[in-house]
Amino acid sequence: MLNKISFEYGKTGLFPVVLDYDFEKMRPRGMSSKLAFFTYGYLSDLVDNNKPYNGLLFIKDKTFVFNEGFFLIDYQEFYKNPDYYFKKFENMGLTRLYFENSINENMLSDSDLETFVVEII
Repeated sequence: MLNKISFEYGKTGLFPVVLDYDFEKMRPRGMSSKLAFFTYGYLSDLVDNNKPYNGLLFIKDKTFVFNEGFFLIDYQEFYKNPDYYFKKFENMGLTRLYFENSINENMLSDSDLETFVVEII
């Protein structure tokens, strides 16, 4: 069972947060939709101008709720090969991850990383 964290929209020190984004259709999904809405589409503009590298896009911008930045990945691609992404995060020296609450929690159970599920309320 994963730890679940809820927070109100505002600045938070959670890091690293991993949000879902549809890179094929170039549109936000889940919590990234909320970020795009609250920033009047600024998130979509950033993604349009900064393509993901190996399936990951890191964004650190004071406009967003996550003080230390956040990662965008396509959860549909993550589901195809979660080990690929977990290895990438481990290679970055990360020991814990915060996934948005739309994640299929079963996909996180095999990771050696400490995983949490977060939601904005």
